[in-house]
Amino acid sequence: MEIESYDPYHIGIKLKSHVDLKAFEKKIKKNLKKKNFVVNEENITDSPIPKSDILGKKGNVNILLNMVSWAINSVGDKPNDVIKIFNEVFDTIQSSGYEEDATINFYEIITNISIKTNKKPIELLNKNLKLDLKYLANNDKLNVLGVRIGDKLPEDGTDFTQIIIEPKPTSPNNRMLIVVGYRSSKKEKLNTFHYDLNTKINKFLKQF
Repeated sequence: MEIESYDPYHIGIKLKSHVDLKAFEKKIKKNLKKKNFVVNEENITDSPIPKSDILGKKGNVNILLNMVSWAINSVGDKPNDVIKIFNEVFDTIQSSGYEEDATINFYEIITNISIKTNKKPIELLNKNLKLDLKYLANNDKLNVLGVRIGDKLPEDGTDFTQIIIEPKPTSPNNRMLIVVGYRSSKKEKLNTFHYDLNTKINKFLKQF
């Protein structure tokens, strides 16, 4: 088993509700240009319908302004490229006159990790889950179709980790999908989670 791809890798910065998105967009674009980002010249916040659109881009990483969730997101398919751009975006927010504690609610990583498997994911999940499902079955055998784990429920606080492991919907016989959601109010914790993630996933896969 091996990590095949990240589809995609998303690092978000959730803004506080009192941030004026129109002014925020204008200031961020101005300073992204100074950092050699390609900036979308259209005004996203002029749209009558709240949406998520590309604010700018550098290399293969897009910067999206999400008017629905009040967030600025760095999105790409190469995690180390995304974390680099995320940190540049964070620096841009600060250089645009926005203080971290007064402007940012939390940071988050969301990604779908595609895992190439040598056996059917359903077989691997059932082999490794230590539960006897026969008590729940009617006539046919029940299978574990996915597993959801986490350290707490999202509603229990800002900081949490949530992971879903299941057969990949588009390739259920040859690939497993690990859906990762991590949220923290501390930027340093997010960076640590990012740099540890690949190693942790590989160690986890060795159990199968």
